[in-house]
Amino acid sequence: MCLSACPTSLIPACTSTPTKPTPPVFRAIQRARSSGKNRNNLTSTGNRIPFRVATRAAISSRRRLFAENRRAKMLFEAHVSKKRRTRGDKSLASSAAPIARWGRFSEFILRRKSMTKQRRADLMLLFTVLFWGISYIFLDECLRYAQPMTICAIRFTVGFAVVALFSFKKLRRISRATLLYSAAVGFFLAICYICVTVGVTMTSMSNAAFLCSLPVVMTPLFGLLLFRKRPSPRLALAIVIATTGVALMTLTESLRLGPGDLICILCALAYSFDLLLTERALARDDVDAHQLGVLQLGFAAVVELGATFLFERPQALPVAFDFWWRVLFLAVFCTGLAFLIQSLAQKDTSASHVGLIFALEPVFASVAAFFIAGERLAVRGYLGGALLLLAVVVMEAGPLKRKQKESTLR
Repeated sequence: MCLSACPTSLIPACTSTPTKPTPPVFRAIQRARSSGKNRNNLTSTGNRIPFRVATRAAISSRRRLFAENRRAKMLFEAHVSKKRRTRGDKSLASSAAPIARWGRFSEFILRRKSMTKQRRADLMLLFTVLFWGISYIFLDECLRYAQPMTICAIRFTVGFAVVALFSFKKLRRISRATLLYSAAVGFFLAICYICVTVGVTMTSMSNAAFLCSLPVVMTPLFGLLLFRKRPSPRLALAIVIATTGVALMTLTESLRLGPGDLICILCALAYSFDLLLTERALARDDVDAHQLGVLQLGFAAVVELGATFLFERPQALPVAFDFWWRVLFLAVFCTGLAFLIQSLAQKDTSASHVGLIFALEPVFASVAAFFIAGERLAVRGYLGGALLLLAVVVMEAGPLKRKQKESTLR
């Protein structure tokens, strides 16, 4: 942040005041005043700019810099007063601190804000994975009353209706890019759920759980092949550790590929493309994260309803209360709210990062099964869960080290 444009009455005198090149608009005004040429023929960087437009741009730029410097000063003074209360450090008590220290403090604030967004995104994604881990217990009970695709269709339809009802004001103006990306993401999301629903009935539960967790590996791989986005060495190490942990938690016998296993691999592929498309969409300025999170549920519901009518025979919906309160929990919390939170959180992180956090789903599912259904893991299951937690620690070690370095400015 440059402080040279701030009025001298608001900043202390300093011999090492940083300099900044004069903006082109200022230089154009200076040339016009010195040369006395016609103001309407004022040019800047080869383009004709009216004198009135250039003057307004210069004034707005100066006001913006003044506001930024004023905010930096207020943040610094609040920081100093906090230090005086906590540590009694009188070396920072004077309000006439050097401008260079203000610059360092403002940079620290900006880095801290970006780091806070990353932490918030991680917590939101962990909240989503917690819902999905609990969903297995409720889904197992719902399958006693209805067919699998029927349950998926109800989940997405009700989830979309509830989230859209509370997000009505945000859905008034939808850009074309948001609509197209929502359709693509919703399609891959529906394919993912259809494949996992069919694949579980054609293979063992352990094979399905392991193969459906492969997005932790496929997401950075396809990101590298399609978008030339290379994962960091730390993230690559965390992915290897997480894959090993998932294998220890889910595989109980030799992995033999059959038709159901291939369908589960297709599920992992679809969800990897879902994460990459979401990351690609949220990188655009004309795509709203909230609208994307809501509309993808609507498109997925349409695909799920079509698959239900195509692949399942008509059957009356159950009337049991035990079925409906569980399926409503799956629809509202594990589908509508969960995917909306994912879209909002993925705006501040990468698809590979999201895939690694989603690898913790077997851990939350095992914890939920232990407390709700009384199921226990074998020794290798606990070892796999420990490796998954270690992968998250390895992934977060870099931001923690940066936070320790930045704490020296406090």
